[in-house]
Amino acid sequence: MFSACSHAGAPPPTQPHRPSAQAVPEIKTGVRAYKHRSYKIALEHFNRAVKADGQSVEARYDRALTYEKVHNYKGAAADLKTVVRARPKWTAARLHLAAAQYHARDFAGSARNFDIALRANGKNWRVWLDDGVSYYAMHRYADARRRFARALDLSPKSGRAHFWLGMSYAHLHDRAKARAELALAAHSRDAIVRTAARRELTGR
Repeated sequence: MFSACSHAGAPPPTQPHRPSAQAVPEIKTGVRAYKHRSYKIALEHFNRAVKADGQSVEARYDRALTYEKVHNYKGAAADLKTVVRARPKWTAARLHLAAAQYHARDFAGSARNFDIALRANGKNWRVWLDDGVSYYAMHRYADARRRFARALDLSPKSGRAHFWLGMSYAHLHDRAKARAELALAAHSRDAIVRTAARRELTGR
């Protein structure tokens, strides 16, 4: 979590509003600091950019991604909501918003934005997986199960999808299917998934 966001790094779409002359150098300096993992310094510059130009989608998006790096998910979600309102078709921003909302424990918001992203492109199995985890966190296991099953349709060897599908079946009281999926997850190449699945199977 969140696998989809690792593939979400698209540049901002062409925007009618260009950052102001005061915001541009702050954004550029912030981006350089971000690339050097100096996130505190990057935030200082992005804060100045947003203060100079509150309409700049670029400044808010860059600040949101920096907030994610310092685990300020509420701050990231607030900026990304502004970005998505301005650019509703920008899938990368929406995926980051969904992830930030999940980490901020706004599971309903996370699921809603993953669902919107999937309506635009339903071929990314990682988004189906992350969407399912959001529904699972809300204890909506039937909805989660459908999403994990779709992830497996697109990526049949995903150990994570097998694991989460197994856990959903367990909550839906289908023990046979739960054990079958967890047994497949127990042979995953992902050590974390493999260990978690074996723990569920053995009760240890």
